[in-house]
Amino acid sequence: MRIILLLLLLASCSSSHIAETPLFDAENNWPETGLSPEEPMREGFPLIEPYVVELQEPAATKIVETTLQEALCSLQPGERLVVTGNHQPTFEYKGKRIFAVTTDAGCTPGTAEQPIQVVGEDATLRSTLLIGLPHWQFVNLEVTPEMREEMPGIYLQADNTLLNNVHVHSGRKDGIIVAGASDIVIANSHIHNFLFEEHGEVSDAHGIVLWPPSENVLIVNNHIHHNSGDAIQVWGPGYEAHEHGRVTNVQVLGNRLHDDRENALDVKDAKDVIIKNNKIWNYRASATSTGAGITIHYDADDIVVEENYISNAEFGVNVARGVVNGAPAVGKPNNVLIYNNYLESSLRERGAAVEIYAAECVNVYHNDIVGFGGGVLAQYFPEDTKDVHIANNLFRGQGLLGMWLMEGVTAEYNAFAEDIQVQLGGGSPLSEEHMHAFSSRKETFPHSVLGTNGQGKVLDTPCVGTLKQNDPPAIGQSI
Repeated sequence: MRIILLLLLLASCSSSHIAETPLFDAENNWPETGLSPEEPMREGFPLIEPYVVELQEPAATKIVETTLQEALCSLQPGERLVVTGNHQPTFEYKGKRIFAVTTDAGCTPGTAEQPIQVVGEDATLRSTLLIGLPHWQFVNLEVTPEMREEMPGIYLQADNTLLNNVHVHSGRKDGIIVAGASDIVIANSHIHNFLFEEHGEVSDAHGIVLWPPSENVLIVNNHIHHNSGDAIQVWGPGYEAHEHGRVTNVQVLGNRLHDDRENALDVKDAKDVIIKNNKIWNYRASATSTGAGITIHYDADDIVVEENYISNAEFGVNVARGVVNGAPAVGKPNNVLIYNNYLESSLRERGAAVEIYAAECVNVYHNDIVGFGGGVLAQYFPEDTKDVHIANNLFRGQGLLGMWLMEGVTAEYNAFAEDIQVQLGGGSPLSEEHMHAFSSRKETFPHSVLGTNGQGKVLDTPCVGTLKQNDPPAIGQSI
């Protein structure tokens, strides 16, 4: 293996690294929710495991000789650049100085067999990183726009990109934007404190945002918090024709998401999204959010919400049509599976663990719900909500549980703690089947069979379409 060692001569870079305390320090994190900063714990849940990234051995290793920008564009397929120290941008892009991995900047794409690697060792990039060429991998870097302009931390528009163990923080736009790219991995990273303010009004700045037509994106084992928008937004145009395409095939696995101004996850016009094993906490209502941990709206299709731990949110999971430019969205969510989640909160007396409002084919199975006084609310615009099935859930820890269930909703085999008073209501009369399911299925907790396949009734759910998920667990007699 050929090793190239170049002498570090970058006089403009200080030898010290960025201070441990960012522009938003631990005492001035924004937004301030007033909630305990301590991470909620429940033994064995969720099942978050480390995500291991192994880089292949490089054909050559370089270090910075003049400027970081020149060093980036000197790299050829199979080479690795080791970056240390603090670096200021030198490439001008649309009137702003940034770091650019683009053809215009003179850089070269990697290949599938020989990706180009940029590996930090106590390294800080003090502006936006624009990634416009495929098969590049970025590891162990700190990136901060430093609140100077409305600039994202990382703008990613190239396929086959890896971001691993990057620390992206303190900006006035989004942390990481994936702009129509495919085959992307964002892993083991810390993203926080992005705040957008215009004319004195606070608006959205997200931790990670996916723009259409991005596809095949893995977001795994990241820590995202204190942003003025969502921790993660899976964005869509909200138009009937999907003229900008859709975000498809996204996996959000094993992340820790908390204390953002809007939601932990906001899924819009996306298709085939799996949200699994995430820990989500401290979400309160704001001018642009109901305070839901997870929001699924517009015409999102084929969404799985599985084995997540949601704590201290005014709503757990919200499935709704949503609003575009002040009017109801054209589409509505379809084919959503919410199962085997643990949801606990006492922030709002009538806040719901699951709220369904104008959606089709929503199945809520095997969830353990503690302290949400609203339980599961299934509401509708006329003829908009149908094929909703609420079954085999456990409700406990409330004095009063309210359930609003409309026509087109089936609820059965749910269990309630002995000390819960259950109130059923709705705009249409409830059938005897609904009443029987809720009034007669009371159990003592804790209950050991949550999430097991059991030996009971297997549901016939013909509305379930192309979900990339195992068949739902059996429902019924075992509870």
